[in-house]
Amino acid sequence: MQVISLNILGGAFYGPLQDFINREALQTDFFCFQEVYQSDLSEKMDGDARTNILADLQSWLPGFESHFEPVQAGFPKPGVTAGMVIFVRKGISVQSSGKVPIHDTIYSAGNELEPPVYIQYVRLANLTLAHIHGIVYPGSKVDTPERLDQSRRVNEFLAKENPPKILCGDFNLDRDAESIVLIEKGGMRNLIKEFHIMTTRSELNYAKYPAHDRQYFADYAFVSSDMKVVNFEVPVVNVSDHLPLKLQFE
Repeated sequence: MQVISLNILGGAFYGPLQDFINREALQTDFFCFQEVYQSDLSEKMDGDARTNILADLQSWLPGFESHFEPVQAGFPKPGVTAGMVIFVRKGISVQSSGKVPIHDTIYSAGNELEPPVYIQYVRLANLTLAHIHGIVYPGSKVDTPERLDQSRRVNEFLAKENPPKILCGDFNLDRDAESIVLIEKGGMRNLIKEFHIMTTRSELNYAKYPAHDRQYFADYAFVSSDMKVVNFEVPVVNVSDHLPLKLQFE
């Protein structure tokens, strides 16, 4: 089976993203997308993100069932809901799905800083697949008390799930962060480390920053120790400011 995780940046790079998804859908069983927007509006936002990219994703993936979980209504603008979505190939039986709160933020109290953090999951008979869009600030992706607490809450969620299990997504963390080590200590294999991945950011991200100010990590894939990993890679494709994570497993 294959899962792809990607922060799609709201579909800002629309054409290349569509081409990538259409191509990968032929051999992919699950897509986990972060930074997804749903709305009755049909317009672009700042940075060319689409107000209703969810509807586009659903039209591009007719052979999949979509499980969308809203994260914050009215974000990043009125009439738009930010969320996460997992697409599951039709014919694969999902026993349950939902989201678990991980970190509350100032935004949820009315300040437009950032939305709260949730883990979204789907449970199959023999697998828990989950993803996360982690705490955004500070943008340096270093440890903070809030990020360390986020990892502890992630571990609490994972400890309750039966193996095998996968957790992927945009954690907004540097690879050397203690917040990453905490998840490893919770019993999960860090595939970014295990497969010696050198970056999860694309040239579209690098173009925004001078070389001395670039960040090379944000996204991770963790699997339980019993998971049989066939292959893991991070294809270098310019479909977002993040690179996709592609995991093949049995």
